[in-house]
Amino acid sequence: MSSAAPRGSCRSRRARGENGAVLVEVVLILPLLMLISLAVFDLGLGWKASMTVTNAARAGARVASNLGVAATADKSALASIAASLGTVPVSEIDVIVIYRATTADGDVPADCLTGSTRATGGSSASQCNVYTGAEAIAASTSTTFTGNCGSSRDRFWCPSTRGNSQAASTGPDYLGVYVRINHTTKTKAFGSTMVVKDRAIMRIEPNAGNP
Repeated sequence: MSSAAPRGSCRSRRARGENGAVLVEVVLILPLLMLISLAVFDLGLGWKASMTVTNAARAGARVASNLGVAATADKSALASIAASLGTVPVSEIDVIVIYRATTADGDVPADCLTGSTRATGGSSASQCNVYTGAEAIAASTSTTFTGNCGSSRDRFWCPSTRGNSQAASTGPDYLGVYVRINHTTKTKAFGSTMVVKDRAIMRIEPNAGNP
């Protein structure tokens, strides 16, 4: 005669089997959940960095457009940008460009972002001044902004040559500010850095900076 297995042992085996299945599911799903969590964390910090860069570009454009042809236009704009970037490390500030835009939404000229132009500090042909993060941080105390279009740091698009006349056929110049940083990610799950950039364009205020 065959004897039937005790009911308790059947339930015990079934419970162990279910526990094992749950453990396998957790092992498979947990890495995915962790990856999603890391992505959300880094994307959140990236969004914060993006807002910071946007505000910095706007602050710089606002200051420069209000100062117009004043010799301190770029110097004050850089100081405002540095203040707006706040806790962003200087090592992460890749480039800042103050340039003459052709329209209200004109992009920074491609020539202004080339290695040679960045090394020179700007381009007279493209009418842009290109600055480093270190220059922005030190702008408030810098003595290289002398108002001399022949030798000053902002000589490539010298403030005194900018259009601020409402009577001109095209009106005052459009002034653009481009800011780009290499934001360091915290988790490194999707790379060590994230490029964050933005630009702001404002028309120079009529007669701004006139003596």
